[in-house]
Amino acid sequence: PVCGDGRLVPTDHLPLHSRLEQCDDGNQIDGDGCSADCRVEAGYICVGGTAGSVDTCQQAEVIVQSAMWMTIRGARVPDPEELQWTSEVAISKALGCPLRDLEIT
Repeated sequence: PVCGDGRLVPTDHLPLHSRLEQCDDGNQIDGDGCSADCRVEAGYICVGGTAGSVDTCQQAEVIVQSAMWMTIRGARVPDPEELQWTSEVAISKALGCPLRDLEIT
């Protein structure tokens, strides 16, 4: 993926997009919902981005803050990046919103 080219390219054969490029509105300007480094900015939702069309971003009407606790059992200890990714996918599915519109800190 190339940030700012207006193309949101799927990862391999999966319907997921590269974690390096959450959105791509065809420019590298901060403050319009899709940042200069192609991340969805806080308080915005971006939709419509595909390999052939740019994202359109608008201010979110609802912003939610919450906390989540996860219990992991087993012999293998997952690394922090794996935990982050798993958490994002689970919350995205639970809320019914695109993964790229979530920011988990």
